[in-house]
Amino acid sequence: MSINGLRELYPDFKRAATYFIIGFRQQGGTVRDNLSIIGSEVVMSFSGRDSAGLAGIVVHEYVHTQQSKPDFRNINVLTSSIREGACDFISELVLRKDLTLPYIKYGLKNEVAVWKVFVQDMLSTANDFWVGTGNNPLLPEKD
Repeated sequence: MSINGLRELYPDFKRAATYFIIGFRQQGGTVRDNLSIIGSEVVMSFSGRDSAGLAGIVVHEYVHTQQSKPDFRNINVLTSSIREGACDFISELVLRKDLTLPYIKYGLKNEVAVWKVFVQDMLSTANDFWVGTGNNPLLPEKD
């Protein structure tokens, strides 16, 4: 599947495990060391029957297992956004298909408005508004 494509693209590839869980509709995905955890009920709510959407999320979270781990308590929004964007970009390379997740569609359609809000927060540590499944009161789509 797509993890083999990641291995081909990335020579320093490290093996990681992926688990699909059903939880409390909190997160679509998260990573703990070399473990990628996919919140199935969240992912399926926005990827539906689109297997490319599901594969994109799986690859995205797997890419996080390959990244170095910053001090998440002190990381700014810009750094978090670059880390997340890199995962989406690599997912698209691996799958050879654009991701069509809700936050991507919204961002492309509303780029100017999102940028105006983003530049106000990008050097802050207000990551809950921008990364993960947190809500930003100024933007309608969750990451």
